[in-house]
Amino acid sequence: MIAWPPLRSWACEVMTQATYITLLVTWYWLLWQAFRRGSVQWALAAGAVAGLSYLTRPESLVAFAFMAPVLLLPWGGTRSVKKRLLLISVCAGSFILMLLPFVLLVHNVTGQWQLTGKGGATLADALSEYLGRPDLKNEPGFKGIGFLEVIRSYPDFLWINLSQNLIKVFQTMVPLYMWVAVVAGFFWGRWNREQVTRRVYLLASFAPFGIIVVFFFVGPEYLQPYLPVLFLWVGNGLYSAERWLSGLFTANSGLSKYMAWAPVSIIAVSLLTLYTFAAQIPADRNKPYQFEDDGGRYDQRRIGELLKKHLPPGAKIMTRWGRISFYSELENVGMPQTDLKEMVSTARQKGARYIIIDGMLAGMRPQFELLFLPLFNAPASILSTAPQNGDSFTPMAGVRLHLLYKDPSSVGVAVYEVTP
Repeated sequence: MIAWPPLRSWACEVMTQATYITLLVTWYWLLWQAFRRGSVQWALAAGAVAGLSYLTRPESLVAFAFMAPVLLLPWGGTRSVKKRLLLISVCAGSFILMLLPFVLLVHNVTGQWQLTGKGGATLADALSEYLGRPDLKNEPGFKGIGFLEVIRSYPDFLWINLSQNLIKVFQTMVPLYMWVAVVAGFFWGRWNREQVTRRVYLLASFAPFGIIVVFFFVGPEYLQPYLPVLFLWVGNGLYSAERWLSGLFTANSGLSKYMAWAPVSIIAVSLLTLYTFAAQIPADRNKPYQFEDDGGRYDQRRIGELLKKHLPPGAKIMTRWGRISFYSELENVGMPQTDLKEMVSTARQKGARYIIIDGMLAGMRPQFELLFLPLFNAPASILSTAPQNGDSFTPMAGVRLHLLYKDPSSVGVAVYEVTP
């Protein structure tokens, strides 16, 4: 897991990635141990860690809702039905205590009781491409959309999205040879009562994955939380294959003796780990940053810090990106998905003094073409502030160019001041 290239890359781009996966795998193990040992303390710890994983990403709730009931099945752990119900109750109570403050916060902000504040917006992102309406969630009047509404209103979207996502999962999640090992690792081995329960328990961890591939667009950041379980089956597949191969030779054969002190599966995994790790070491460690390296995340931080330096403290801005607003330490007004005239009118009505037009908006707001002209026509590198004598670029009545920044490593930004 540590050396897996996509995970290492996305853990550097998405701040919650490594934390969420660590918490997720931890409570999987703690909950399993709680039922093996019949321990209330372990169940309490499992619920608390599961709650922390939910606070990191809300889809953990779905995994918890599917995995905990699996342990009601009679298997090799504690056999008492009452004890198992007690353990689930303790675990669920601990989980609820961890998430309750967040639920209250969301209710205080939105006025609605909901387990996550971004579900409707994330669904809208998935629908945007299907409907051909970029940035649907920022259209005026959009108030979010629920799963049932998507099912009723866009049934074709579900089947189209599912088929496209399943192809993408098979092609990008792990290489083909690992899929073979996953299948072998899942089916190979004993099928007694405890082993069957263990398989069902691990399969239940994919419950959020089932929702994601139907309703959302999958990407590495959404698929990687399921890699630990897949790698468990990969490891079991390799180990089982090694045992089967060693059984083909007599106990006194040279290969059998060699495999006894140098397990082929461990050597193979070690070599693969070293290879994948070495492949990630850049040939040029001094390569300068490019916004393509992380999808522009660090670039948005730089733009935010630039605004903090050059805009007056306390000014209100309008930007599409929360990261820019955060690092600028300026109050933000959401940028609506409207025509240019209405966007400027909204900025004025809500008291935004500056409109932030960065290069990443070009594909999402093509109707703002006039505002992109300074970025498109400027030299490769420039940082300039508009003159105070009114001679700066004025694409339309009510706005004038205040600051222009462009660099080969950046998407660039043009800052417009809303004038009276």
